[in-house]
Amino acid sequence: MVVFPGKQASGDGWGGVFKASIAHVRALSAAGARVVVWTASRPFADAVAPTGAQIDYAPCWHSGITPLLLPRCWLAAFRLRRLGLVGALHQGGRTGLWGRLLFPGIPQAGVMHRENPGSYRFFRHLLTLSEGYRRQLETDPATRGKIIAAARNGLLSPPVPPAEGKRVRTGPPVIGFLGRMHSVKGIDMLLAAAGLLRAEGRDFRLVIAGGPPGEWPALAARHGVADVTNFPGWTDQPESFYAATDIFCLPSRNEPFGLVLIEAMAHGLPVVATLCNGPLGIVTPERDGLLTPPGEAAPLAAALRRLLEDEPLRRRLGTAARETAHRDFAPAAVGRSLLRALVNFYLPGREPAALRNLSS
Repeated sequence: MVVFPGKQASGDGWGGVFKASIAHVRALSAAGARVVVWTASRPFADAVAPTGAQIDYAPCWHSGITPLLLPRCWLAAFRLRRLGLVGALHQGGRTGLWGRLLFPGIPQAGVMHRENPGSYRFFRHLLTLSEGYRRQLETDPATRGKIIAAARNGLLSPPVPPAEGKRVRTGPPVIGFLGRMHSVKGIDMLLAAAGLLRAEGRDFRLVIAGGPPGEWPALAARHGVADVTNFPGWTDQPESFYAATDIFCLPSRNEPFGLVLIEAMAHGLPVVATLCNGPLGIVTPERDGLLTPPGEAAPLAAALRRLLEDEPLRRRLGTAARETAHRDFAPAAVGRSLLRALVNFYLPGREPAALRNLSS
């Protein structure tokens, strides 16, 4: 199987898709698939090297139609076909057209990291990262006639040991957000909810990380929370971020998956997220987190208020969240699910015996 990471997979600013693409390579390798990666991203090539995948790194990949003009690309494609290539997994929509030309007759699936079907128009096969998004696309006129399957993404980090005893804090609880600094992530709702909590006299700190702060500090000031809100920018050490956080919040308006959610849960954090496709397939309300309606500040403030007031609830949800993350999103478990979805795409009715023997 050949994997094409997205054109911009550089690790900085495109962090979620970058990490999700690596997680898919790891998961497929862990499930026993032979994976070949074609990438123009040196950081991506370095990141997947420990998986044992065969890596074809060249600056020409993802450079417009350049791959179609170079003999070496056609020769590489021919060699893969001779090896028995089953299918291709595209982590970005840009590679769909020339992928189909290089591998005529080989099924190609586009992994939908964004809720924008138009970006994947060159694909007949679509892979969503949640069952909710799969069901949504089945009724969307933009994806009529396409074959759609769902498979979760997985954790990159090794199992995080439980914290010894309580988290030691010298100040008020910290609410953390990590992700793209885009309005679709609901940062405005988080700041509005924080403003409601501050007006009640709640004591907390808010850390909003993931990129340049842009207009958000001004909005924090308008909601009266500028003095308790920190915008540290991009972080290359998410582990330190999670270790300094008591409550993780992802208030997205839409979310195809939510890799940061399972990262936070793996670190034993209680999470508050919204009732959209990705979180609905990750969080079990009242068991390992809380879910609120997207785009509504008052319910978000109410969920955060519960966790701020109730430390035993934070600990209980955090313990269960850690168990969920490491049980359901480990590379081997995700790899089995992913491989089953892809085999259903690529070899319908011809499931290999090795895959039949895998536990679901």
